[in-house]
Order: sequence, then C-alpha cells, then structure tokens
Amino acid sequence: MPKKSTKPRSGHRTRSNGQDTPVKKPATRRPGIKKQDLQRFRSLVTTMRDETVSELDSLTESLMPEVVAVGEQPDEPLTSVQTVLMIQRQRKLLNLLEASLVRIAQGSYGTCSSCGNPIEMGRLEAIPYTTLCVECGKGKQE
Repeated sequence: MPKKSTKPRSGHRTRSNGQDTPVKKPATRRPGIKKQDLQRFRSLVTTMRDETVSELDSLTESLMPEVVAVGEQPDEPLTSVQTVLMIQRQRKLLNLLEASLVRIAQGSYGTCSSCGNPIEMGRLEAIPYTTLCVECGKGKQE
C-alpha cells in the first residue's frame, strides 16, 4: 500500500487531525454601480415603466369600439392591426423594465447576462433595460 503524502494539495490545508481540506478563497468583489447611480436608474426605469403602463392603457382603450353616429368616421383612427402591434411592443418593453427592476433589487443590475462583465454606464443610460454589454449586444436586438 502506497504511503500517504503529508504535504497538502495545492489550494488545500491540513487540519490538526491530519485531514486535507480545501481552502476557501475570498470572494472577489467586482466594483458595481454606485448606490446613487443605482437609485437614479431605479427612478428612471420606474418612470419608464409607469409611462409604458399608461400608454398600454390608452392603446387598449383605443381598441374598444367607439359609439359613432351612422355615417361619421372617427378622426384619423389607427387601424386595429397597428394598435395591436404597438400593444405587443409596449408589453415587451414593460416586461424588460420589470425585469430590470428585479435585477436592481437583486443587485445584478448592470452586469452583462452573457459574459458577466459590467455594462458600460453610457449604454445603461441609453438603454436602461439592457441585459447585455456593448460587445455581447453587437448584432443582437434587445
């Protein structure tokens, strides 16, 4: 039977009882978004969400049949197909905004969902609901 080595393996330490145990590495903390910037983004995303909900309500209401006198036409109505497409777009935006608020609450806002690197502040200011950094977002639409 081969003799056991008394030297601990790399990344391990030997306890007083002779057992080899892994050494816990300290968590490397990457600098994130400053607290004041995070509050600003939370406010921006919340405002965008509220505006989107309001627009969705208006669009949905516009689909309701309007009582019009016989022979009259409403002033420049959107076709119902256009309205439905706009509602779909606004719902998608609303989902992205809601997901952003969740990421803000969880502390993962501003981190690329693809590569894990920080998303540039300029990109977050332009598209506050983005989940991808510039590099990962190239060629992809969000």
